[in-house]
Amino acid sequence: MEWIAYCEDNHDDHDPPQTYHPAALKLNSKTHLKFRLIDAQDMCIVYAERDCRYIALSYIWGHANDGRLLLSRQNEELLMHHGALRNEQAAIPQTILDAILVVRRLKERYLWVDSLCLLQDDSKELDQCTAFMDLFYEMAIFTIVAGGGSDAHAGLPGVPPTPRKLSRTIREIVPGLRMTTTRNCNDVLRRSTYATRAWTMQEELLSSRLLIFVNNQVYFRCEQALYSEEMNWQGVRLTNSSLVDGSDASIFSWIVALRTGLATSFWAFSMMMRHYTKRKLTYSADVLRAARGMLRKYSLITDTHCFEGMSCPLEQSLLFQIDYEDVSNTASRREGFPSYSWTGWNWGNSIAWPWELKFMEMIKNDEPLSSETAEENEFSQETIKFRTWIVWHFISAGKVCGIDSTGSPKGLTSSPTLEQAQMSSKALFQGLPASGSDDATIPRTASEFKYPTLLFCTVCVNLKLRINTHTIWNEAERQHVTAADPVSKCDAGDGEGLRCGDVSLDMPLAHTSAKATFALLAQSNRGFWALMLEWKDGIAERRGQAILSPDVLDRCLPPGPRWRTIILG
Repeated sequence: MEWIAYCEDNHDDHDPPQTYHPAALKLNSKTHLKFRLIDAQDMCIVYAERDCRYIALSYIWGHANDGRLLLSRQNEELLMHHGALRNEQAAIPQTILDAILVVRRLKERYLWVDSLCLLQDDSKELDQCTAFMDLFYEMAIFTIVAGGGSDAHAGLPGVPPTPRKLSRTIREIVPGLRMTTTRNCNDVLRRSTYATRAWTMQEELLSSRLLIFVNNQVYFRCEQALYSEEMNWQGVRLTNSSLVDGSDASIFSWIVALRTGLATSFWAFSMMMRHYTKRKLTYSADVLRAARGMLRKYSLITDTHCFEGMSCPLEQSLLFQIDYEDVSNTASRREGFPSYSWTGWNWGNSIAWPWELKFMEMIKNDEPLSSETAEENEFSQETIKFRTWIVWHFISAGKVCGIDSTGSPKGLTSSPTLEQAQMSSKALFQGLPASGSDDATIPRTASEFKYPTLLFCTVCVNLKLRINTHTIWNEAERQHVTAADPVSKCDAGDGEGLRCGDVSLDMPLAHTSAKATFALLAQSNRGFWALMLEWKDGIAERRGQAILSPDVLDRCLPPGPRWRTIILG
C-alpha cells in the first residue's frame, strides 16, 4: 500500500526506539520468549525468527467461549503443521481471517494475533507476555485496527467476503463544482465499541503505525500523518496528528509527547490512567494486566518504575480521585488489588488527579514552598513546590523492602522507625509525639495479601466529616430546597465545626457526620495533601483523599497530630 511505503521511506523520526525484536527477548539468562506468528502463506503457527517483519492485529474479542479456535498446550503442535489453520478455518473468527488476507495481499507473510500466538491456557506465559505487550505492538510494521463491530466475528469491512456500505453526501454547489463531507478518523474511532474496551487502548497507543478499518473505510495513521480513502493520493495528509491534546482522541500522541519532552511525565501518566479507567473489562482481574504494556513503555521513557500501577513519586500517585466530570459517583473495592492503587477500585466512570498535582515539583523539607497561590499558577502551568518527608517501604511475603526515588524496589531492609521519620522531617513536625511503639510489629495478616502492602511513617490527624448542604431554587416546585453536595465530596471539620479541608471520598459516608483519620503525605502552598484511612486488624485501607488547611495541625481533634507507622493495604 502506498501509504505504508511512503511512511516507511519518509517518516523516520517515529521508528520504534526499542533495540530488540520480541523473538530476541530474554526472560532470563537461559530462556528466550517464545514468540509465535501466523504464517499467512502456509496457514500455520510458526516460531518467529529474529528481526522478521510482521503485522499485528488489534480487535474486540467479544465472548471468548463461543467455540472459536484458541492456541493451547494441547493443540500447539498440531497448529504448527503446514495448512493447519486452513483446516480449522470454520472455527477462526472472521476478523482474524480477514486480517490474514490483508497480510497476504500486502505481500507480507506474518501476523501476530493474541488468541492464536499466546497459549491461552498457560497463565505463566500470559503473564510473561503481557508484561512486554509494548514490544509486540511497537515492533510490528503496523497494526491492523478492527474498529467496527462489537466482537471478533465482525470482520474487516471491504475485505472479501466481509461487505461494506459506502455512502457519501455530495452536493453540486455551482455547475461543475461538487462538494462532499469527510469524517475525522479519531472522532469516528472514539465513538466505536473498540474505544470502550480496556485492552485495545494500549494496543492502539503503543503501535507506531495503524491501518484502521472503521466507518466503512480504511484510514492510515502514524505520528506524522493521517490518510484516508476519501483523500486517496500519495503524500497528501487528511489532517495532522496533534502532539499534545487533552482530548481522548490524542491517546496516540502521549508517547510521542513524552519522548520529545513536550509533556511532563506525571501529566502523561495521569492522562493515560484517566482514559484507561473509563474503559471496560470483561474480567475485572485483568485491570493491571491490560495496562502493563503501556506502563512499561512509560517507565522506559521516564526511567522510572510503576509500583502496582502507580507512577513515582508515590505522594502524587496516591492522591487520585473520582473524575471531576462525574462527582456524582463513588467506587467499590476490587478484590485482589491494593486500596492505595487505582487498580483496587471499580469506578463508575474514571479517575483523575487534582490539576495542580500534574505540575508539582518535589522539594526537600528545608526548601521554601511556592510563593504564588494555586489560582495564580493555574494558567501558567509552572511547577508548584510539593514538600515531602516520607521514606517508602513495602511488605511482600513477610519481608520488608525499600522503594527508591524512581519507584524501584531496593531489596530487603529493616522496618522504618518513628525516630528516623521524625528526623527526616526536620523542623516541619518538630516536637510532635508518636502514637504507639517505635518498633511497629508487622501484623501476620500483612503477609497474606496477594499484593505488596505499603509501609511508611507519617503524621496523622483526626477530623470530622460532614456532608455540605445548601439551598438551591427548584424551578419545578417553584421554591427553595435543601440540596447536598455530590456523594463523592464532603468537608473536613475541626472541633468547632469549622471547615478545614476538602475531601474526595472513595465510598459513600455511612453517616452524615463521622470522624476520620488522615495521613499527611505532602505539603504545598495550599496546605497538606492527605489520605483518609480506615483500619482493620492493624492494616489501613484508603477511603479517600483530601487537601487540608495549612493550620490543620493546630485545629485537629484530640489527641492532636501524632506520628504513626502505617501499613497500607
